[in-house]
Parts: sequence; C-alpha cells; structure tokens
Amino acid sequence: MKTAVGVFSNLDRAEQAVRALLKNRVPAERITFLTRSEPEANSIGNHLYSDSALQNSGTASRFSVISVSGIGPVLVQGPDVSDILDHPRRVDSSTDRATVSNDPWRQTPVAHGSDDDAAFFRRMLIEGCSVIVVRTDSNQIAMAAVEVLDKLSLGVAKTSKGRGHVSVRQVPGAAIATLSGKLALDDGCLLLRETIRALLDANQLRILLNLERLDFLDSAGLGELVRTHVAVRSRGGQLTLVNPSPNIRHLLQVTRVDRVFEIAPDELTALNKFRRASAP
Repeated sequence: MKTAVGVFSNLDRAEQAVRALLKNRVPAERITFLTRSEPEANSIGNHLYSDSALQNSGTASRFSVISVSGIGPVLVQGPDVSDILDHPRRVDSSTDRATVSNDPWRQTPVAHGSDDDAAFFRRMLIEGCSVIVVRTDSNQIAMAAVEVLDKLSLGVAKTSKGRGHVSVRQVPGAAIATLSGKLALDDGCLLLRETIRALLDANQLRILLNLERLDFLDSAGLGELVRTHVAVRSRGGQLTLVNPSPNIRHLLQVTRVDRVFEIAPDELTALNKFRRASAP
C-alpha cells in the first residue's frame, strides 16, 4: 500500500488540493480528509461527494466522527484510517454536532515526542492543521496524488536526479539506518519499509534514521516516515531522526512534523539519550 500525506494550515489550500486530486483522477474513495473543523469537513465533503456516481452509490456526504486516544472526536471525510490513528473508536453517527464542535478536547495538550502511535495526526490536528491522506495499491493513482500534494502541501517539484538508498549499521544499544538520495514514491520508500520491518522482526527497537545525506523528500516519503513512526512506536520502540539536511529540515518544518518526531543534531546525542533512558 502506497501512502501520500499532505498537511494544510489553510482551508483554501486544502480545498484546492482536493479539487486537484479529483481532477487528476484520484478516486474520491482513496482520499481521506481529517480535520477538527466541522465547516471545513463539510466544505471538503462537498467536493469529495459531488460525483454523481458516489451519490448514486448511497455514500453519505456528511462526515463521520471518530474518537482518537488523547485528543477526542476527529471529523473524517473518506475511508476509515483507524489503522494509522491508533485504532480510534468510531462515535455514533447520531452524535450531536454542536456537542462535538464545543468539546473541550480542542485544548488538549500533547507533549513533544509522545509515545502514542497517533502523535503525528494528533499534533497536526491540535495545531489547527488539516491532513489529506491518499492510500492506494495503484502506482498510477499514487503518482497522481504525489504530484498534487508535493506542489500544494510540500511546495516541491519532482526531481529525477539520484536514487534512494538505505544502509544499516549496528552500534551498542541501537541500529542506525542512513538514508541517502531520495525518499520518494517508488524510490527509497520500499527500501526504508523493508529495512524497518527487518529491524523490528529482529527485535531491534531503538532505531536512528540518519537524514544527513537525504536530498529529496516527497509526500510519499513523508507518508513513509509517518508509517515508520507508527510501526516503531506500536512495537514499543524508540525512533529518532538524526541531522536532517537543510532542505529536508525545511520540509519537516513546513509540515510541522518536526514537532512530532524526536530529532537529534547528531548520532552521539541520540545514542546518549537512548542510554540515559535505559539507565536504572
């Protein structure tokens, strides 16, 4: 399954992205939109469900409400995302919308570096951002989604230079995976996923991702970082990003994921923190 993620602090930009995704023939049923704002959910829903085929299929145009651990009700348009939202509990569709919109969870604080699997989405939502997630097995659909989200969310242009590489070395107390080149759709994402899966299967739960040599990150690469974060945390592990290159750090800041991931300036700092955490 390929995953592309876009983060938006501006409603107009999010609507523009949804329109562009649909125009680029990304099926509405592959687009998930998460927000804390009921008007925003309704506005996006008008675009997602304006297709006559969806209307004839009986798909409801109104949003659904799910309860996310540590944050409360979240408004969702599109497919269920419970597998990446810490298996949230769906709220009864009859829930009064006014109650939802006035719920005090909106001010719920989330600590930096939270161990909860849903920390990424919780942080984005609490800070007033909206998130678009496109998940598909189709490479053609994934390419169309990445093109839109790269432009409207990350503000990056597709590049054909270089290839994605991942190398791993073991040090006392941790494994270090060094990413170089590109972390992009079909170029580095699968390598990273297989690398992380192998480390977790070997019960290696302390992992550093060294991004010093990573030159390019697209929305699929961002989705893969989120997937990696979820995979490691769900196994009780610890994940730290190390020394992102300047352009990668900029993208992490633009999407605000730098406030979710643990980021260390160098490997020694990250390793020392691991060691202090495990000290009796």
